[in-house]
Amino acid sequence: MSGSGAGKGRVRASTVCIAALLLPAILVAAAGLASAATPQEELVGTLTNVRNLLVAIGTVIAAIGYVVTAYMWMTSTGNPEQRSKARRYFMDVTFGIFLLFVSTFLVQLAQSLVV
Repeated sequence: MSGSGAGKGRVRASTVCIAALLLPAILVAAAGLASAATPQEELVGTLTNVRNLLVAIGTVIAAIGYVVTAYMWMTSTGNPEQRSKARRYFMDVTFGIFLLFVSTFLVQLAQSLVV
């Protein structure tokens, strides 16, 4: 009897994960509804929101890549092949994050020239 109501007050981890994944989309939609701008301004705002969302997703993926690379490096235990592989992954992740921010800068530059 005592275990029958134990789960009612707890928030499940899956609910929190789903809410965390949906929050950016909800915020983007709310930002779009709050403004009464011209269609061109709405398009620029939407593209900016999408760009910011993609940068955030790319940054999270890069952070996960750095963690995996660090784990590979730490567990290499002197194995030069595995250490070389970890070093290559580190350079790949670093190059990816560099491309992410350079492309963001170029898109922002192009936007400022057009608008």
